Amino acid sequence: MFFVAACNNHRGIDEKTAIINDSSETDLQTQSFLRNDTFSIVRIEKQRVFVVIDSSQVTNIDIIEAVLENIKKSYAFEKLRVSFFSDSVYTAYKTEFISDSGAIIQWANAYIGEYDLLTKEYWTYPLRPDAKLKYIIR
Repeated sequence: MFFVAACNNHRGIDEKTAIINDSSETDLQTQSFLRNDTFSIVRIEKQRVFVVIDSSQVTNIDIIEAVLENIKKSYAFEKLRVSFFSDSVYTAYKTEFISDSGAIIQWANAYIGEYDLLTKEYWTYPLRPDAKLKYIIR
């Protein structure tokens, strides 16, 4: 069973909604997103989905595949990248934290995975060469 996802309070959005941003439009809309005990979708943009997942699950490919399957069934994307974060506060692009060097470090620590639908590649800890692993997920 899926529930409405919680959103980042630092963006000033109600906790029962999240941001959907089509870069071809200037208007932001709110929409309910998928959530269950394993993951929460907290932000969707034109071709990127931001997901919060417990960092202990980042290398559990069965869980990652289930998250990706839920996204693919629920949203129609021709191209898609899914960014996985351990903390909803940092589900954003690095440039959104550029003015705060401490926040950039926290953002980098919270950024725990990346999936590309075109290449079928899933990377754990994309910014940490010591922990970076690559998987192919079809």
